[in-house]
Amino acid sequence: MSACSKIALIGFPNAGKTTLFNALTGAHERTGNWHGVTVTARGGKMKNLPCVLYDLPGIYGEEATSPEEKVTRDFLEKEKDALLLIAVSADDAARGLAAAERLIKTRKSLVVFTFYDAFSSRGGKIDIPALNADFFGTVAVNANDKKDISRLETALRRALSGGAERGDFKRGDFKRGDFKREDAEKLIFSPPRGKSVLDKILFHKFGAAAAFALLFAFVFYAAFGKYSPSMLLTDLLAALGKKAVSGAREALSAVPPWFAGFLCDGVLTGVFAVLGFLPQLITLFLFLTVLEESGVMARFAFMSDGLFEKIGLNGRAFFSLFAGFGCTAVAALSTRSLDDERLHKKTVLMLPFVSCSARLPVYALVINAVFPFAKPVLLMGIYLLGVSSACVFSALYDKFCGKSSPPLLMEMPLLMKVPLKKLAKALHYYLKQFIIRVGSLILCVTLAMWFLGSFSFALEFTGGEKSMLAALGKGLKYLFYPMGITDWRVSVAALGGIFAKEAVAGTLAMLFGGNAAEAFTAPSALAFLAFVSLYTPCLSALAAIRREIGVKGALFAGCGSFFAGIFAGYITFFLASHLAALTAFAFVFAAVGLLKIFFGKESGCVGCGKCHGGNRCEKRNIPRKTARGKRRAVFGNPPRPAQAGRQGERRKDERGSAAGGGG
Repeated sequence: MSACSKIALIGFPNAGKTTLFNALTGAHERTGNWHGVTVTARGGKMKNLPCVLYDLPGIYGEEATSPEEKVTRDFLEKEKDALLLIAVSADDAARGLAAAERLIKTRKSLVVFTFYDAFSSRGGKIDIPALNADFFGTVAVNANDKKDISRLETALRRALSGGAERGDFKRGDFKRGDFKREDAEKLIFSPPRGKSVLDKILFHKFGAAAAFALLFAFVFYAAFGKYSPSMLLTDLLAALGKKAVSGAREALSAVPPWFAGFLCDGVLTGVFAVLGFLPQLITLFLFLTVLEESGVMARFAFMSDGLFEKIGLNGRAFFSLFAGFGCTAVAALSTRSLDDERLHKKTVLMLPFVSCSARLPVYALVINAVFPFAKPVLLMGIYLLGVSSACVFSALYDKFCGKSSPPLLMEMPLLMKVPLKKLAKALHYYLKQFIIRVGSLILCVTLAMWFLGSFSFALEFTGGEKSMLAALGKGLKYLFYPMGITDWRVSVAALGGIFAKEAVAGTLAMLFGGNAAEAFTAPSALAFLAFVSLYTPCLSALAAIRREIGVKGALFAGCGSFFAGIFAGYITFFLASHLAALTAFAFVFAAVGLLKIFFGKESGCVGCGKCHGGNRCEKRNIPRKTARGKRRAVFGNPPRPAQAGRQGERRKDERGSAAGGGG
């Protein structure tokens, strides 16, 4: 094997590079069928080769036209000795080879045709042995098949040793100076591809809207519906948590109270409060993964471009905003695929308004405690509030900073089935990451809150109103008074959300002993939900925002979203508290308006106070306006100017005659 220890994985967007990277290195990098999933050069040690494999952002050619393409170009210029593993989608083999022709001729490389199983099932065929013998080293793989990955590793090993599939490189190097793309394309047969029934629906403006609405409603019911499997599992975990806490209290009856409180109220209550939401999170991640990997998400993004253009975005921003439902930090990183600098900054600043998955346990805890009868509807409303707030911010940003909505160019992937093995692997990774977070940051925050809430400043085990946490919370609670929240424990829990949003749920469960309903009334619960949905994202998200748009941008995002959350909470409480009065006022206002429309009489012209015909005042020759300040609508043909003048003279003569007769 040669001294070369670096392999660069390059290709078009959506060519399956990240899936190959995960298969060769054992990593769990995020995959998805859209442009911009990979935005940096990510390296990982290969499982069966002593090499480092770099997953580079998608590139259309050697001329970089976007920030992520520049990353790939700079890497290729810097690492001239790296072996290039060129990923080409089998369905788009001719175009992929055309883009990579110069690299194949001038750099040591190995071409891998991806998605070959789906391509061959449609009747496509690539003569791999002939390509290897006459043109360049190549291998066709399905990245989810271990045998295919093993064949690819064998081909890479030969390439790194100085030989490859083409007769061990008779010239003794990796040059393909005599490679002619036109001859190679003759060995590729790609059958014509028609539009599937699902594509006909998803590429229709009404069909796409209906499909998105139905999917949205179905996902929320599957995750939060009363009799859905996820809610049944959630109830089971909640019951298990209560039994574990009560059993631990009985077993620790002989130990010091502070130690029993540490284990029962600090550790067990906090952990089970967050673990209870695992089924709902897994359900959301399941559907998100299916939509991403199947290519449906890319179609939604494409069809939403017209709608996004109205608020100064384009369809590519859809990916970043949708990724925000999973994690704000990841979504901020994905915005690097946006070419326009102004659009990039605006999209990053919109992300704090999109509810990430970490806020979900807080929503579920409050809704389960106060509104158990309306979980799906309320949760859908909360997510829509975040999206609407992001759209309002976009409109304000365009007004003060200028509008920028560059045209959308997307690489549309094929619709494909998501292998169950790949889906299970992705869900296992999400589950493991969530549990690690529960076991580290969230648990640390919960225990810190327990310590502050159990000891006084003199380190006496007191708890309640004499604790350090109570002193801090009593100063913060006035900020929440206009939301109808008077309990200091709620303000302290909200403060913990700056570190991790899941910690809010854990802290509430710990401080209230699993009975958070006593902290809220119905209006105050709605206000708190509105506040949590919009206020400052966690520290990791702010750090990602800082990396993208700088310190000032991160401070603006953090402070702006905090004040937006406060304002939303105040308004929500006011509206919810005065719902009956506002409804009555709306009915009275509407009734008065209708009566005025149907029975009111329009007064004369402002110009002369007398005329009633035509569009212009007869005396001053100005556009006629009524006393109410509205232009009069003329239905039918208005009188001709000459005729209107004669009618005016006739009315004048009649008035004069009447005056004379009376005199």
